[in-house]
Amino acid sequence: MHRLQYAVSYKHGGSWLGPVPRAAEEKLPKFRAKLRAGKQVRVAFTGDSITTGANSSAVVNAPPYLPMWPDMVTDFIDDSCPAKEGKTVNINRSRGGVCSDWGVETARESFGKESPDLCVIAYGMNDASGRYTSLFVKENYRKIAEILLDINPDCEFIFVSTTLPNPIAAGFTTGLHFEHEALLAELAGEMGDIAALAPVTNMHRYLLTRKRFADMTGNNINHPNDWLARVYAQVICTVMI
Repeated sequence: MHRLQYAVSYKHGGSWLGPVPRAAEEKLPKFRAKLRAGKQVRVAFTGDSITTGANSSAVVNAPPYLPMWPDMVTDFIDDSCPAKEGKTVNINRSRGGVCSDWGVETARESFGKESPDLCVIAYGMNDASGRYTSLFVKENYRKIAEILLDINPDCEFIFVSTTLPNPIAAGFTTGLHFEHEALLAELAGEMGDIAALAPVTNMHRYLLTRKRFADMTGNNINHPNDWLARVYAQVICTVMI
């Protein structure tokens, strides 16, 4: 797909009418305090193929070699809140083709020795195509968070809702993506100041009113291209800092 798409630099024209993610001041207090103090932070990522950077140009070794979105997130932390001890520790244990219950099963093994300050939980595409109920997904995210809190009681969380699949891709468009996002928002509220929602699903829904799906995909089915991977990073960074 990268070789079939144009790379264009353009100036923003007109006002933005879409959703604007906001960082609630009361969220992620311990993580933000470490950033303000100039301390090194450890950020964990657990998710599916999108969180592995599937179809990002750097991952497939194609121009313009943009990093996967988790790397963009930690790069942003290093650029905006440089730490005296060194760069952000990026711990990505994501795997292609998996769902959020896999995240529950592997969380302790993946992060038991890592003690992350922040865990970004980003499943959803396969959960929705697999027709996982919203309550099941919500409980899987909760269980992952509980395991991480057992590892490090000071860990905080960002729950990331997924982008949308190609509407004409058989088996992928189930309508559950929006339900999952609503329940993740509910979970973030229930967990108080230690959890925040990065509402990528809602953002992608608006973007699809302005751009074709083919202009935002890396495989024409369910993976973002560089442009949409950057949207992931922007939404998460806006919520995070």
